Amino acid sequence: WRCASWSDLVVSLDRGDTLFAVSADSAMAPASNMKLLTSAAALRVMGPDFRYRTWLLSDGREADGILDGDLVLYGSGDPGISDRFYPEKESVFRELADQLLARGITRISGDLVGDASFLAGPLRPPTWEAEDLNDHFAAAVSALSFNENVLTLRVQAAGRSGSPPEVFTLPDHAGLAVDNLAVTTEARGTLLMVRDDPMAALAIRGEIQRGGRDAWREITVSDPAAFA
Repeated sequence: WRCASWSDLVVSLDRGDTLFAVSADSAMAPASNMKLLTSAAALRVMGPDFRYRTWLLSDGREADGILDGDLVLYGSGDPGISDRFYPEKESVFRELADQLLARGITRISGDLVGDASFLAGPLRPPTWEAEDLNDHFAAAVSALSFNENVLTLRVQAAGRSGSPPEVFTLPDHAGLAVDNLAVTTEARGTLLMVRDDPMAALAIRGEIQRGGRDAWREITVSDPAAFA
């Protein structure tokens, strides 16, 4: 740990005196243990019974099972619309769709709009490390999030050499912009998945062996509201 930097401060809640301190005035980037303090603060301020809410909104008119207007999916910051808390990734969306059906709505004439305006801050604070922005732990912060704003990319070799490989996403239809410049070859090659900016297209370059293993990568989504 000789190259590590440390900053610690432990203060008694009863007496207010300092029990332990190491470089306590140094400015440090928060580590994962900051989640403990964030969770404690959320429980204290919002309470254990707090629930995030996600709404379906519209100013259109309903008639004969048709919603004449746009349908807006409005989020308030729920981070749990994923299969960590529900049987499937899409479980919450299925429940919302069932609520529409219960109202007798079977068709929407307008657009489906993802509204994340509840949180006005940047998707990615400018102080985040640029090299981390494609990794799952640096997913965008949004009022409307799905699958923790991360998707899985699968690249499969084509059936014949010289052809570009096939690209799939989990979940399907993720709207990921991809520049597929890779080729399928008979020999083992090197496949690169590169994205310098999380709002840019993902470039797939290099070679993938025909009949070989698929290439997998987890990557953050560009626009959480559009992804949802």
